[in-house]
Amino acid sequence: MLLMWAGLAAGVNWKGFSPFTTLYFVVIPPVVFSCALKWMPHGNRKQPWRTGLLHIIPIMVLGLLWAPQMKRDLFINIRDLLLLSNPLGEKIVNFYYQYTLYSAEVIKPLDRKLLKTCTLEAIPEGPYKSELRKNLSAHDWIETESLKDVDLILSCSGSKLLLSDKSGTVLKTTKKDFLAHPAVNMKRFSSAVDRHVFFRQFTFYSLLMGFPITLYIFLYSLVFLMLGRWIEPGIASLASAGICFSAGLLMLMPLWQTNSLEIAQKKLNQTPMFSNGQKGKDL
Repeated sequence: MLLMWAGLAAGVNWKGFSPFTTLYFVVIPPVVFSCALKWMPHGNRKQPWRTGLLHIIPIMVLGLLWAPQMKRDLFINIRDLLLLSNPLGEKIVNFYYQYTLYSAEVIKPLDRKLLKTCTLEAIPEGPYKSELRKNLSAHDWIETESLKDVDLILSCSGSKLLLSDKSGTVLKTTKKDFLAHPAVNMKRFSSAVDRHVFFRQFTFYSLLMGFPITLYIFLYSLVFLMLGRWIEPGIASLASAGICFSAGLLMLMPLWQTNSLEIAQKKLNQTPMFSNGQKGKDL
């Protein structure tokens, strides 16, 4: 565990030291581990292995069933199909969009930030500079005359266009290529200066795995406390695991239905032309 901890701390600083994100890996794990060891009931360590399987198997099966849903638009489907279908879910969504978007700007890649600044002071006035301004403005880059804390500095060296930040030149391309493919070049520049890619990926996969497990434990504890008042602990534990497993399946059903509709739509899109000249999807 110590080696894993050191590896995570090194990975988050692979592209340059970042004190803010480093604190997440240096401070949070020791606090969580020490609190878990302090508050963990001693009796749990002596329970038979069958009791552990009772809790592990439902989580593993649900994980295997949810694994195919682990794609790019998973959270969008959860928002649209699960959260926005009820008043409590709507409040969660409203809270997310009201308080998290601006804080997420800190670790977003440059090409996805709301405000991106650039300067063209090193490029002489002329038609090429005008074309650069036009392309940068079309991709939401704000031109500024100040070199302080600017995200992108553009300069020319012969037929080359240099894309730099405060640390120096990051990317070299031809003037013609940049105007032909501005989005591609800006994405390459954003990837090259992105220091938080490891932290974002770790956070994303932590949410994919940690949030469902936390939700399962919370629901299990709630159900167990309710059932434990009327039935013996062993049966209450088994019933609670079954109820939580069923709840996980019910939450998964809307996503399955969406995937089935997407597959059917793709098949219709691939249907050959009919005699009346209409595609299957139009019919």
